[in-house]
Amino acid sequence: MKQIRAVIVDDEANNSAYLKGLLETHLPQVNLVGIAGSVNEGIQLIESTKPELVFLDIELHTSTGFDLLSRIDPVRFSVIFTTAHERYALKAIKFAALDFLLKPVDADELVVAV
Repeated sequence: MKQIRAVIVDDEANNSAYLKGLLETHLPQVNLVGIAGSVNEGIQLIESTKPELVFLDIELHTSTGFDLLSRIDPVRFSVIFTTAHERYALKAIKFAALDFLLKPVDADELVVAV
């Protein structure tokens, strides 16, 4: 089974831990190579680990996941947005999101998205 290199970018540690647990339990082919809590940390993590998949929260302190994507050129990974805010769905589509999962993330929806 092919391993998928992935990172999580979320400013809430409990959400990152929950998502990490879901990945470990339901998607062993996802190799989580790091977790970042801000846009700047996320950019550094993405640049250093070169993931194939990024689980990206939208509201990150005073910035957004869209800010992160705007600062990476070209984007060479797939993005699954994980957020509590439905209102960002259309904008996520414009950023070519692979999927858009509402928090709390449902394990079955996560498996389908990946």
